[in-house]
Amino acid sequence: MNLQNHYLIVLDALRSDHVKYMPWLSSKIHDGIYIKNLEISSGFCERSEIFFSLKPSETGFVNAITIDTESKNNIRPYSWLPNWIIPVLSFFEKNQFFQKIIRRFLWQVSLNKSSPSMYPQRIPLNILDKVILTEDSIDFEEYSKRIKSGLLYEYINAGYTINWEYFTSLSSASFGTNSSRLKTLINKLSDYKQTLIPVYISTADALGHKFGPHSKELIKGLEDIDIKLKNFYHTCMKYHHGKCDISFLGDHGMEHVNHGINIKNIIESITKSLNLKLGKDLYYFLDSTMLRIWWKLDNEKKLKNFHQKLFSNKELKDKGYFLNNQDCENEGLPPVKDIADIVWWAKKGVQVSPDFFHNESKLKAGMHGYLKKDKVSSGFFLLADSHRPQSYSNLHVLNLLKAFSI
Repeated sequence: MNLQNHYLIVLDALRSDHVKYMPWLSSKIHDGIYIKNLEISSGFCERSEIFFSLKPSETGFVNAITIDTESKNNIRPYSWLPNWIIPVLSFFEKNQFFQKIIRRFLWQVSLNKSSPSMYPQRIPLNILDKVILTEDSIDFEEYSKRIKSGLLYEYINAGYTINWEYFTSLSSASFGTNSSRLKTLINKLSDYKQTLIPVYISTADALGHKFGPHSKELIKGLEDIDIKLKNFYHTCMKYHHGKCDISFLGDHGMEHVNHGINIKNIIESITKSLNLKLGKDLYYFLDSTMLRIWWKLDNEKKLKNFHQKLFSNKELKDKGYFLNNQDCENEGLPPVKDIADIVWWAKKGVQVSPDFFHNESKLKAGMHGYLKKDKVSSGFFLLADSHRPQSYSNLHVLNLLKAFSI
């Protein structure tokens, strides 16, 4: 069997209506298999949905990072962190310069002590030892073989080797820049035969967060990366004498940020009024558009009072949704109890700030990670120069196999 290399270029947060800012990529639309709006379930684990062809409700992967509140047999990247040192580190972390140094140091120790490891982000030190990775804690290839279905499994089953060197993961240090990844891959084309190679490109995500959708800075960045992708494409095609597949995938969209919400202050105010201790009576985790709470205290009265204060908070009600199981089903998510005890999700255009990834209060210009019911922007897919060009207006990522000729 003579299998062609397939280069899967994943353009993080390149929304469908941003493709028009990339002249070369736009020119390939009519010659390939093109999905104008690639739909995906809500949540933060797009990679597992793309490669496994399963919804978060089926894999259980909703957030990239979660808290292991029940001390299950999960690998905790910071289980080695001693309790006695936390107050000392917390004192020095009041200075942002020292905080960066401490976080970098913890990351280096994690790389040596834990597999999988992870960068500690801005997760509070008093819960860091309970944090676990979700999709980045598993071996994607082994998982695919176990479920015997999905995009990745079809490639493995067809005899392909998978090379992850140019992709992204929270459990490993990032490899170079967009340009250096493409350049390195070009220089090593002779190393790969019968290989699926996912390649991560961060341009749209980085500039979309910083400057917002349709901003002049984002447009300029997309024009620049378009030139690099054009060069990569032609170099690959020339080397392989036209016998390779190159596809481009925008995994989700990006929305304008209009409002912020400081949930950290809200939680601290409520817990203080009820004499509750964070990290002991309850845990919480803040993503950029999401709040998760796990209740640990065996006290029904305090739990009832906590619920009453939280669910009646006007800002939380105005700027987001407390999810129920029907909401989760509609969004392709597992039931609430499988995510956390309480799940709140921001409305489109609202950013949680600060969160456990960024401690500055300044809002981003753009954000993603909102619910489908808010009619969020979508990604796209293009398999360039297909011998059977076809166009779809809308297609869910679960059906992406239709676009691949494996």
